[in-house]
Amino acid sequence: MKTISLFGVFVISFSFLFTVSNAFGQVSSSGETEQDLEVGKVSFVISAEAKAGFIYGQGEELVYYGTTDTVLSQLLWDMKPLWYVGGDLALSLGHSRWPFNLKVFDFSVKGCLPLASGKMEDRDWLYRPYDNSPTLFSSHDNFTSSAIFLDVDFLDFSFPFSFSSVTLSGDFFFRYSYMDLTWTARDGYMDYTKTGGSKYDHEGLAIDYTQTWNLFALGVGTGISVKDIFFADVSFAITPLIFVTAEDHHHITHMQYQDKPEGGLYLEPKITLGLSTNKHFRFSVYFSYRHISGSKGESSSRVAGSGDYIKISGSTGGAAYRAMDSGIAIKVIF
Repeated sequence: MKTISLFGVFVISFSFLFTVSNAFGQVSSSGETEQDLEVGKVSFVISAEAKAGFIYGQGEELVYYGTTDTVLSQLLWDMKPLWYVGGDLALSLGHSRWPFNLKVFDFSVKGCLPLASGKMEDRDWLYRPYDNSPTLFSSHDNFTSSAIFLDVDFLDFSFPFSFSSVTLSGDFFFRYSYMDLTWTARDGYMDYTKTGGSKYDHEGLAIDYTQTWNLFALGVGTGISVKDIFFADVSFAITPLIFVTAEDHHHITHMQYQDKPEGGLYLEPKITLGLSTNKHFRFSVYFSYRHISGSKGESSSRVAGSGDYIKISGSTGGAAYRAMDSGIAIKVIF
């Protein structure tokens, strides 16, 4: 997935609107239908969306004492902010006799611009659990080298209830999410005064860190539409099915670390507000907050480039992610 370029994500996002619009524009221009493309009594609705926005929050790298919740080391990687472009492609099915609408899938991809994104702070409490005094601290400029987000909501069953010009709906869905983020910390300073050392400036590379997430979630939502012009949707997804691979390269000490955390808790509420100019175009703004915590797993290390990783006894690796996501979108509905 790391080979996916930002340019590629951009092209995919906006080619949705052009390519699919062209194809279905030809169907409409034939005069056969200006409504949903129908096969038998089942209607197919395809939508494509281009979007842009920003992510604001932090990724977190953790080292625990044994299998406890006592933190020995914490590295906070800023995303303040990450700017992105992206796109969605969705397929829905309907039938006049069905009490529900079915969104078969809604595929979303976002690629972030490789820019400076704040600070990276590294804190250690090496004498825990016997002494809670902080020991080491460093602060560096943080750069997000790459960030790819893939989300697929599928088997989304929606149950609409209409009265007058208002339509209410409730739905549930399944979600698969993939995140691949790489950060680079450089320059800044290191402070060892708590352990009798000195404080000094650092120039050049300090740490590279990559988090790769795979999540499988269940979601619920509700929505309201007024005269098919104004609409609002609220959704919430949750899961403990979290799988992470994280790799850390400390350039100063020439050490590499690999963690494989699992479990924990993923929560994500989302709000979307929109306006439809007609049945084919929709403009919206959205806000979501993704919170992942409690993921822990085996930790191993090696001298940089020296061979196989060796399991670290007495400690556990952890990963976390907390960030809001806000943006604007233009959707074409066919």
